Amino acid sequence: MATDQKLTQLSAATVSNDTDLLYVVQGTTSRKITKQLLMASTLSVANAAQNTANSAASAAATAYGNAVAAQGDATQALSDAAAADANAEARVPKATVSAALPSPFKLEKPQNIGSFGSPISGNITIDPADATYDGVAVIYHQDATEPTISVTGGTARKFGGESYDTTNVNIIVIYWNGGTDVGYSYLPEQ
Repeated sequence: MATDQKLTQLSAATVSNDTDLLYVVQGTTSRKITKQLLMASTLSVANAAQNTANSAASAAATAYGNAVAAQGDATQALSDAAAADANAEARVPKATVSAALPSPFKLEKPQNIGSFGSPISGNITIDPADATYDGVAVIYHQDATEPTISVTGGTARKFGGESYDTTNVNIIVIYWNGGTDVGYSYLPEQ
């Protein structure tokens, strides 16, 4: 029998109860050939196991790489979100608080003018130059007569159904409607 014979081409085997596998008898095959065939078979199984292990290791390395990349993407997304949140907060103008009506009175940023304990009085004239939609003014106002609210070169439009109350503090909310158009509403103390 040739030494390059494949195990599948061998005749049926019988196995001895001895622990030494060299006593495996393959039909008429000698111990030497049987030993070589067993070694070749063992090497073949070991090579297949190594290939399987290498494939599993490669798949695990790829999965690990993908997980690291995904973690990096998630970390970057969180970092981007935090930066966007910080940028948004920086873009939102903070309200200024003043005890008197500034001159010229512009709607460029949020403003609180006067206070409940110290309301302002008198007429209100607005300069619409450089006005922005977030330039809302909240004015605490109290006077014996309703103030005249006017816009330099534009129009002041009253919104809402509340009337100015000459006996209590009123909150006047003034906001830019675009161009030279300004809206306002009264919120009298109840």
